[in-house]
Amino acid sequence: MPVPVPGLTKKIRGRLIPLSDDPSRRKWECPVEDCKRPFVRQEHLKRHINSIHTNKKCEFMCPVEGCGKLFSRMDNLKMHKRSHDNADDSDQLLLAELIRTAPLI
Repeated sequence: MPVPVPGLTKKIRGRLIPLSDDPSRRKWECPVEDCKRPFVRQEHLKRHINSIHTNKKCEFMCPVEGCGKLFSRMDNLKMHKRSHDNADDSDQLLLAELIRTAPLI
């Protein structure tokens, strides 16, 4: 289990706990006094502690030119890269529409 840094809580950038979820399923609780966030699985608690309550460095950088966002987990970088892929698709669709509707000279 990762050891939290006392007094360190990074900004949470994720999903909130669903209100409709059965609280009895969440048996793994964050040991940080001001947090106490519950988790269903122990590995989710470990991931939470590593990303929110430790000084783990962001070692994964977005390779898209001009972006350079940093992530502490590869899965978050992969999800972020999809936003660039979707933007490229949107740009291509917009360009195709502009070409299709442009007046002939």
